[in-house]
Amino acid sequence: MASKSNKVKCKFCGEEVEKDKIIYGTTSSVNICEKCVDLCQQIMAGRKIQTKANKEILNPREIKKKLDEYVVGQEYAKKALSVAVYNHYKRVFKQHIDKNNDIEITKSNMLLIGPSGTGKTHLVRTIAKILEVPMIVISATQITSEGYVGMSVDDVLVQLLNEADGDIEVAQRGIIILDEIDKIKQSGNDGKDVNGADAQNSILKLVEGSKFTLEGVKNPFSKNSDPVIDTTNILFVCTGSFSGIEEIVAARLNKKAIGFGSDSKNIKADSSLIHQIQQQDLQKFGLVRELIGRLQIIVTLDALDENALIDVLTKPKDSLIKQYQQLFKMDNIDLEFDNAAIRKIAKIALKRKTGARGLKSVIEDSLLDIMYRLPGTKTKKHVVKEDDILEKHTNSIENKE
Repeated sequence: MASKSNKVKCKFCGEEVEKDKIIYGTTSSVNICEKCVDLCQQIMAGRKIQTKANKEILNPREIKKKLDEYVVGQEYAKKALSVAVYNHYKRVFKQHIDKNNDIEITKSNMLLIGPSGTGKTHLVRTIAKILEVPMIVISATQITSEGYVGMSVDDVLVQLLNEADGDIEVAQRGIIILDEIDKIKQSGNDGKDVNGADAQNSILKLVEGSKFTLEGVKNPFSKNSDPVIDTTNILFVCTGSFSGIEEIVAARLNKKAIGFGSDSKNIKADSSLIHQIQQQDLQKFGLVRELIGRLQIIVTLDALDENALIDVLTKPKDSLIKQYQQLFKMDNIDLEFDNAAIRKIAKIALKRKTGARGLKSVIEDSLLDIMYRLPGTKTKKHVVKEDDILEKHTNSIENKE
């Protein structure tokens, strides 16, 4: 038994406890015991829950207005997402208010479909930032059937819990993006389909709204139990390019299918088919019927043409051009891009068929030399011209196709 000399009185509760269970403030006279710290955490958790329950929710117009600052184009997608997330969080935060109403509003998860690099993930990331909710992005290809090597549904929820700094209530109102959902379509055989139908069924357990006990994960609010996360109020957004589904849509409409577009003249035609996707097309593509039934809101995005890529480069609040200008500003250098240089960057990204996500690699390749040479010199201004933009790797990509 520890002697009294090894004990210190907690300034919060007055109880004498061992020195190694006391947390000190700026001086030794200010302290608190571990038991009181746990109590404070529980009190603060309750206050956070109450605050979130009374949280004011931005209306759809306000959400879209903020999205417009960071995302150019994709007007339909921004409008549809703004309405969907507004209805979701209105349900989460406001449904408890009317105690006499026994109508339960069910959750609507989303499926975003569009060519690679059209901003599917960027849109949802931006919404999570606007609404100040935790969000994680998981590649659906990492999730396998239970008992196989890969990521389990518990692993996904642990990541979300970590993103919420261990706060279960915050995590249960977060957003999970399941990217590349189209890459785990069922193979159609009668055996085990670990990366297809079986993986989709694992995802279905997450999406449909269930309670999961995360064994072995430290619960910040209880030392004696594993954290339990209810996915009922977590918003799931599945994304994918679904390359080839336009042929399924075209067959249903009795039209000639056109691909996602090798050149800009086909983009409009492609978008027309993509915007007509129905749940039956998704099932023919390879998604299981039960999972499709949980993805009630389907949002389609348009492919980006050259002008759209130029807008992506220049117009958003955090556009790539502005980001690189800010980087150079830290070295007291004013960086400018002439219009021809910007257009050439867009042209190269369009050739590579990487959409908006390919813009940064073009800029990085082109600015490598000046980013190496200019810092530490007396240079005050630099203008990037068309001849400075490198078409690195473009020819080899074109030849492969």
